[in-house]
Amino acid sequence: MGEKRQKICFIVCPISSEDSDIRKNSDKLLKHLIQPVCNKLGFEAVRIDKHFHNEQITDEIIKYLEEAELVIADTTTNNPNCFYEIGYRKAISKPLILIRSIGENLPFDISGINSLSYNLQDLDNVEEFKKKLEGNISILDFEKSFSKNKTDKNSDEILNKIFNLLLTIDNKLDKINPNLISDITKNFVSSVDKKNENEVMLQIFKILLANPKHINSLVELGKIAKDQEK
Repeated sequence: MGEKRQKICFIVCPISSEDSDIRKNSDKLLKHLIQPVCNKLGFEAVRIDKHFHNEQITDEIIKYLEEAELVIADTTTNNPNCFYEIGYRKAISKPLILIRSIGENLPFDISGINSLSYNLQDLDNVEEFKKKLEGNISILDFEKSFSKNKTDKNSDEILNKIFNLLLTIDNKLDKINPNLISDITKNFVSSVDKKNENEVMLQIFKILLANPKHINSLVELGKIAKDQEK
């Protein structure tokens, strides 16, 4: 029999430039908090900038968001790219744990998602965090999360679900490109009748991961939809 594949824990976090404080924080977080817990529980911790691959980085990120048994996402600094990836993982209803530096506030509702605070400057907190993280991972039902679960819902419910996530991101909006809005709308409408909820949401988040600027267009669409309901 072949050797059993090690479970993957994909790390979503702000990266930034090599010598930045953001990168240093993410490196310490991985080395001192996440890696030890992953090693103890039999997971391989994968962070995209430390993973060698021949694919486009967006394709590789999506692959891990879809296939990794666990995703741990650091929301520190409220990095938009991290929120896109969190939204993608949440859309497919697979194990996700959110973490953040102590004192950091989340810009949107994370009800139903595990969330833990860490303090890299406090050794006692580091040990407490690792125990909590280990406990949170240990109670996750990975088999159930990866079983096929198709849910058919009204297209308006799908659209609202996406918009509610995006509209709550605390970001200033630039001028919206109406042609881009039209293209995304057509893409969405043509897909709704053929796919279930998760597939449609995945399609939307793939667009966002490949072209982060599209979030402005989707937010504007959400505002238009809300205005029409009034």
